[in-house]
Amino acid sequence: MALFDRSYTTFYWSATTNIALSCTVFELFQARVTARLKKPSLNPDDLNSFHPISNLTFLSKIIERIATKQFTLHADQNELFPARQSAYRRFHSTESAVLVVHNDISRAIDEGHVVALALLDLSSAFDTVNHPTLLSILQSKFSVTGNH
Repeated sequence: MALFDRSYTTFYWSATTNIALSCTVFELFQARVTARLKKPSLNPDDLNSFHPISNLTFLSKIIERIATKQFTLHADQNELFPARQSAYRRFHSTESAVLVVHNDISRAIDEGHVVALALLDLSSAFDTVNHPTLLSILQSKFSVTGNH
């Protein structure tokens, strides 16, 4: 017999995560934040050239990982993710996303359509997210609230 029963360990960490997220234990999630240049070529005198890096505690990282698994499981079971979304889904990756795009382009060309592909660099996109809007979408589409 194993030292720890996997189902008990999973239950323990899930319960710990739910308790931690439902309480106001903010000390647990405090991070040491440092600023790093986004690219070496950027001006270090311009504050917009930096992005924050948060160093979190070990326990907060575990809780974050479990909460992410719970959320993605909830979203998968309730079919809340778009059908073609590859991020945050099991058995989906950048490779599967590229294959879908390639297949769509090939099919459109075979059918005689003109195809154009626009590629965007969204590496700084999260810096511009409107957080009240994000929270509203999480509540309305994913049933995620701050309530127990």
